[in-house]
Amino acid sequence: MGVYDSSTQSSQNDASPLTFSHTTSLSNRVIFVGVQVAGTPATGVTYGGVSLSKLTENTVTGDHFSLWGVVDPLLGANNVSIAYGGSTIVRAIAASYGNCKQTGLPDAVAQNSSTTGTSLSQAITVVDATSWVVAFGFAIDNNITASTGLTSRFEESGADRYLWADSDGATGAGAYNTTITFNSSTENSLLLASFAEPVPTTNHLKFYRRTRFPGNITGA
Repeated sequence: MGVYDSSTQSSQNDASPLTFSHTTSLSNRVIFVGVQVAGTPATGVTYGGVSLSKLTENTVTGDHFSLWGVVDPLLGANNVSIAYGGSTIVRAIAASYGNCKQTGLPDAVAQNSSTTGTSLSQAITVVDATSWVVAFGFAIDNNITASTGLTSRFEESGADRYLWADSDGATGAGAYNTTITFNSSTENSLLLASFAEPVPTTNHLKFYRRTRFPGNITGA
């Protein structure tokens, strides 16, 4: 089954890029990076110099949110680097997992956003029954908590709160419901993706039956 590895978060109010170290330690790895950039979108994300693919994104009141990922990232401590335009506020979380299928990322994606309320929900239609769901959430200036369908891995404690969470196990195929909660907020985002576990290896064993023939067989 899939295994959560680790998460690392960083932020700055400066010119591109935002660079920070993240360590992977498991086999059959996948890494995700959730990014929030004020006023401009992220234009690229790399880990150890290898580009990640943008999986899903949305924009809320001028802030840009995106979720990136790649299978088989480098093992050990390597730099996450996030490129964007201008000099602005950027926040990011990198999270890695092990025992993941090394093709077909993502299994599925979904996103939602709002400018009012105290919670934000979104369902994702999972294809592979072995899949985990991961979530990058944001709520401006308010406490944020993983709720329905999600186990929190990181919740930011300062202003402009963001989190990383996941399903903590396979969800089964079909619609999977998630919710994040917060105090009344005017800028909220929830990005979701799913990844599958490897296909089990089947050992094909052949059995042979030895047949005894009588000795001294004489032809006619």
